[in-house]
Amino acid sequence: MQDSNEISELPGSADREPGSPRKFPATVYLIALLSLAIFSIATLWLARSQLSGSRSQTAPPSAASTKVAGLQASPTPLAPLLDQPLPSPTPWPTAVQDLSMVVQQADAIAEARVYGTNGAMHSRMYWLEIENWLKKPGTIMTNRGLLWIPDPWDYYPSDYFRQMRVDRGDQLILFMTAHLNNTLFKDMPDYYLAGGPSGGYFNSGFFQIANGRIIFGGISSYDGWSVEDFETTVTRLSSASP
Repeated sequence: MQDSNEISELPGSADREPGSPRKFPATVYLIALLSLAIFSIATLWLARSQLSGSRSQTAPPSAASTKVAGLQASPTPLAPLLDQPLPSPTPWPTAVQDLSMVVQQADAIAEARVYGTNGAMHSRMYWLEIENWLKKPGTIMTNRGLLWIPDPWDYYPSDYFRQMRVDRGDQLILFMTAHLNNTLFKDMPDYYLAGGPSGGYFNSGFFQIANGRIIFGGISSYDGWSVEDFETTVTRLSSASP
């Protein structure tokens, strides 16, 4: 009788020759391969899940917990605060608002009528017929001239100055500087407005008149003055200036 503790041999083992390797059915190999594949897939899926979870929960290390070569890391220092206040923006140039200073700058003061307009070389041009001189340079031999008004392409706020924009037939009292050299037309002088920075666009030396009164001028406080009172004041200031 076979001992109960003795393990029975697998089917077919009785036919196996002594010393030859034991053979297993193909089903056993297939089950083993499938088990190995399932185990590998499960292991990869678990590792990927753990990696994704660790990335979503990972926060940037704080300066207190970060140490490099035994030294505690410190956050990037901020730019130092300015001890001095920022400089104020450059103010806009302003036209002269003192009539006595405009009179001093001008070497030609006249009541004139515009008989032609044009534009050239970044400027507006006005052909003038002088009707009444209040201050006439000794070198001027004609009552006609060409007034140049620089016309900036850049924006300038109108709160800081008034621009002269007139049409043919308009009358003005003009405070000008006269130029006889290198003129566009040799038979008449070039004029530029006084009452502002040299070479600038902010000049107050013009006062448009109509019906015996100033209707719009480079110095707004004279709007509404009678031409007679204004020219009397200009003559007095011109006589007093050196």
